Amino acid sequence: MLAFGAGDPGSNPGRAITNTFKAVHLEALISSLDLYVQPRLPPALMSVTHNFFSVGLCLYLASLAPAFTLSHLLLAGWVALSTGFVIDALGHSRRGGRSVRSWTTHSVVTAPLWGASIGLVTVLALSVFLHGFQEGPLLGFAALLGVASGYSHLLLDSMTEGGVYGLRRRVALAHHGNRNPVLNLAFLLLGVVLGLAGLGLLPLIRP
Repeated sequence: MLAFGAGDPGSNPGRAITNTFKAVHLEALISSLDLYVQPRLPPALMSVTHNFFSVGLCLYLASLAPAFTLSHLLLAGWVALSTGFVIDALGHSRRGGRSVRSWTTHSVVTAPLWGASIGLVTVLALSVFLHGFQEGPLLGFAALLGVASGYSHLLLDSMTEGGVYGLRRRVALAHHGNRNPVLNLAFLLLGVVLGLAGLGLLPLIRP
């Protein structure tokens, strides 16, 4: 027959259960406070951040062209948005009930290829449907914008827990959540700054 010592609090079953309950309750309270202190933004914001950062970067790069015209401006916006859409639309698979990024579009090899392809196809399509459209000068320009857009997408994704792919293996520069408010707002604002600079509405150091 087992006997519990009256003077030892650890040997009292009732007190042990009470202490366990208090510990679980405290842990739950801390978790709730952590969620309150570190709020998470809606899932859609990550897509918005991708778009703002990619478009802003492409607008800034387009503005560096020797003859920056409305065609460069529209092409930069279209290629940036289209590349991001295709990378996310084709680059996720289901694993264990969760959506995970795949090598098909989220690697340092495939992402820029998708972007360059979108840029080239866009310019070639315009040359077919628009009479007198001169595609020659814009082909390389559109391809470079697509490459930049692809890598900008990877940069943001590499900051999150899921990471991206190198040649074959998954890599991550950081392990933030997709909805981390600081990460999202920082890159969103950076995209706005780059976009305004590209439009000439904000002075920025140029090479």
